[in-house]
Amino acid sequence: MATRFLMIGLIFGVVVSFATMPGTAAIAETEVGGAGAGLAKIIRGKTVCRDTNKEGASCGVERWTMYVHNNGVRYLHVIAASNTFNESRHAMVRVGADNHVKEAFMSNVAGAGVLGSTYVVLQGLGAQVTATDIGFDGATGEPKTEFVDAFDAADSIGTGPNSGDGLNFLDYDFEAPGEQPHSVYWAGGSRQGTMVGGFVTSEYTFLGQEDLTLADGQTVTANHFRMLSGTEIWVTDPDCGILKMTLNFGPGVGLEFETTELEITVEGLAQ
Repeated sequence: MATRFLMIGLIFGVVVSFATMPGTAAIAETEVGGAGAGLAKIIRGKTVCRDTNKEGASCGVERWTMYVHNNGVRYLHVIAASNTFNESRHAMVRVGADNHVKEAFMSNVAGAGVLGSTYVVLQGLGAQVTATDIGFDGATGEPKTEFVDAFDAADSIGTGPNSGDGLNFLDYDFEAPGEQPHSVYWAGGSRQGTMVGGFVTSEYTFLGQEDLTLADGQTVTANHFRMLSGTEIWVTDPDCGILKMTLNFGPGVGLEFETTELEITVEGLAQ
């Protein structure tokens, strides 16, 4: 247990250090010779939120970095600030070479302090979750561990930042288009009363590839998906970095996310 929480602390330190990097430039793809051994690609983005219920008022901003390793393993680091829910979340998600999310860590800052943190590992028909409910009324702040059951095979993890949601589509089977069921573990937070979350089953449908024009006028080829709720999302091909999303469920109805800055760095040691 001590080893696990040492690892969590190290992960959180890495998340914070990368999340506070300066803003990226507009869309660019740059060759970097000899740098970043073990990395094939680095993708950095800034994604902004607008509330269509409030005449497009700003509802938050997310800065994220995706590291794609030569062997196919990906890490996504995110810092997301939400005006709507008065919180910020630091998150890191690991994806295996098989395009399946494996584990994630998230720390939630809400109101005057830290609400809590959670570490999730997907295991078959569920998730092993270790969480601390530091900021909840009556909580001791002591770590608690429990196994959360899923209705079907666990596919992915949602940590809260919307820029992490693109990873939920990495394992979509393009050879069998149409509606495909997926079971995603969603981390807890203030609305659940605990950092321990639960599973939600949905269906994803691939609507095709589109040339999506971003804020600076440059165009990116995007994979366009629709969820069972009617939420639509556009992500980069093949790494599933978020480009655009319109939410149509729960407290997020009417929120729109758009990536306004995107920088892709192709490493020189990709062989």
